[in-house]
Amino acid sequence: MKILQLHNAHQTFGGANLVIERENKLLTEAGHQVDTFFVESSEMLAGPKHKQLTSVIWNPEANRAVKRLIAEQGTDIVHLHTPFPFMSPSVVRAAKRVGVPVVMTSHSFRIPCIVGTLQRDGRPCHDCVGAALPVAAVRHRCYHDSLPASAALAASSVLHHRTGTYSSGIDKHLALTPYMKDLLVRDGIAADRVVVHPNFIPDPVTSGNADRSGAVFVGRLVAEKGIETLVEAWRLMGADAPPLRIIGDGAERARLEPTAPDTISFLGEIPNTDVVGHLRSAETLIFPSEWPEGLPITLIEALATATPVIYSDIGNFTALLDDAHCGASFVTGDPKSLAEATTEFFGTLSNKPSTNARSYYEKHFTPDAALQRLEGIYRGIVGSIVSSGTSGG
Repeated sequence: MKILQLHNAHQTFGGANLVIERENKLLTEAGHQVDTFFVESSEMLAGPKHKQLTSVIWNPEANRAVKRLIAEQGTDIVHLHTPFPFMSPSVVRAAKRVGVPVVMTSHSFRIPCIVGTLQRDGRPCHDCVGAALPVAAVRHRCYHDSLPASAALAASSVLHHRTGTYSSGIDKHLALTPYMKDLLVRDGIAADRVVVHPNFIPDPVTSGNADRSGAVFVGRLVAEKGIETLVEAWRLMGADAPPLRIIGDGAERARLEPTAPDTISFLGEIPNTDVVGHLRSAETLIFPSEWPEGLPITLIEALATATPVIYSDIGNFTALLDDAHCGASFVTGDPKSLAEATTEFFGTLSNKPSTNARSYYEKHFTPDAALQRLEGIYRGIVGSIVSSGTSGG
């Protein structure tokens, strides 16, 4: 099968880029031809302001490039990752115009929320989910605190919702989690067009996990990651707190590290292989994020290394982890609740959460599981179009 990956690459390498690279390699090794077309945000930001704003709504250059690539490569299916902000969802219309089906992975919540976080001023916000007009996004200047940029993204949202780009132009939406699927359905996409397709990671070596101790946090040290809640929870536990290793860096480190309890060690940024080693040697990963995120790779790495997770009770995480019984939740943003959940976890520690975590990884998050899902989705769509004799309009 010939697959064309599309993506708007942001200025910094992020989780979506890693997922795209891994899926490309996975599909190529399985015998598929995978081509790519990226729009670089850094290049767009160096250009004229008016072009940036209009491209957010409809990017004619990307539209033409996609049509050309499809003709040159004989593409069977387009896999769109993130078209925001500058590639624009116009690339969906380009593919459909030449009769090629499209699937899209939602790496964040950008279809119902122009900033993709479902947050405003540090608090949950669903004002624009399912709204005919995302007025709140413009009024509050949600995108980079810019009225023109927020208005352009809101206009793009209205155009592509009303013309059916999202509801009928995309043959399958791939949601990372059940929670994300529910949000897309609430935003007007038919449930049968949305399938849960989580991220995956190569299987790390899991032998030698017997000597586990303490807890670990992995992530950026910024407010939305719940780092202040984490440090305060350890302060509340006092001398009874288990050792905590904090891996990562960010704006909050300089403020929190000098007065943090002695039970906390700040390790800064370290190579990913070392991160996996710390997960393998910890009794739990603490995941105190205060926004829904998408599906952080760190969570999957914890499951793969048989490391239970103590996590915020945000719907995106509870829908993913509660039924798996591979850890425990606490009230988001509440240091006392986190301290109580941690104390209870270490007081009743058994092998069962570790076993459940590893089993959950093996069932849903391995490369083999991802390949089976992707091939099934692709073939189902392409086969359906061939058998019906339909083409895009």
